[in-house]
Amino acid sequence: METLKLAVQRVKDLFLREVEMGRQRPLYLFCMLIAPLFFCYMFCSLMTEGAPNDLPAALVDEDNTQVSRTIVRTLDAMQETNIAVKYQSFSEAKKSMQRGEVYAIFYIPEGTTKGALTQRQPKIYCYTNEAYFLSGSFLLKDLKLIGELSGLAITRETMQAKGYTMDQIMPVIQPISVETHALNNPSLNYSIYLTNMLVPGIILLVVFLATTYSIGLEWKRKSHKEWYEKAGNSVMVALFGKLLPQALVFMLVFVAMDVYLYKIQHFVLNCSMWRIILIQFLSVLASQGFAASIFGILAGQMRMAMSVASLLGVLSVSLSGFTFPVMAMPKLMQAVAWCLPLRHYFLLYVSQVLNGFPLMCSWKSIAILLTIAALPLLFVRVYRYAFENVDYKA
Repeated sequence: METLKLAVQRVKDLFLREVEMGRQRPLYLFCMLIAPLFFCYMFCSLMTEGAPNDLPAALVDEDNTQVSRTIVRTLDAMQETNIAVKYQSFSEAKKSMQRGEVYAIFYIPEGTTKGALTQRQPKIYCYTNEAYFLSGSFLLKDLKLIGELSGLAITRETMQAKGYTMDQIMPVIQPISVETHALNNPSLNYSIYLTNMLVPGIILLVVFLATTYSIGLEWKRKSHKEWYEKAGNSVMVALFGKLLPQALVFMLVFVAMDVYLYKIQHFVLNCSMWRIILIQFLSVLASQGFAASIFGILAGQMRMAMSVASLLGVLSVSLSGFTFPVMAMPKLMQAVAWCLPLRHYFLLYVSQVLNGFPLMCSWKSIAILLTIAALPLLFVRVYRYAFENVDYKA
């Protein structure tokens, strides 16, 4: 019992020591507290509309008939597409796309209406600039849809002219009716899709960097032996006392983000606020444990540890699976993804926040996060050797 009280007192002393160090370095606190909140606000502001709207496209209508003009008006009325400019020739529209003025070209050749009415299956052409992948994909979807609808509309008019009723026409035009349901994000809001992972990804990257920097700073300032002595020559007490105030700061950032996203912006939240806060707390502890383990392997090499931490932190955004499925990655990348905290934060986010499943359905990710948080236990001897024998290495 006496030993426990002494350990608690040492953690308290180290906690206050770390707070004083943070107070002396305002930039340090700015990077941990202000910058992540700014990114949260920035991403939400960038996508206030939820999805890209009125993307500029060029039109070349060589047919210039009532049918082609109806097609163009229908296309222009679509949410994502804006027929920003009309050209007389395809070469002019092509130059406009090369200059980056439009993202797509919709080309209706001469004789399209005549060919359709005589059942010659004419072609209309869609050109999209896939260098801008999102814009090009949105416009391609609209252009393909309007092409299909145009063909169906002409078929309907032809059959009506032959005396068929709508009850007879519709099974021919649409033999199978498709009913779609967008689960968890019914408004197809890109802010819900991106902000909920990009901002936590940035925060956990900052956790990586802050952890390796704050530990390495002790060696750089040659105060690591003093830090070790204040911890009673206990590696775990030293790490716990140093990382606890940082964990509290990062949790404050996460709570502020949660209030903004789920209470003010009203993003999808199918679980209690306390559950997502618990998931974020586990993710912060896992990220700290992961970064502390990196420094344990590279004891004394502050720059190398920060470089490795930043590399893995950036890679974790790509390997988390929210933009590209992990199961489609090479086996090596799949193994790396499962070792990174952000991957398990994403799985917990989908399971709890979007689907509202019971917490035990995600026990595997919770167990892995706890295991990663405990990784520094494997490097106690390495840290002890570094405290006693290793000097700062640039």
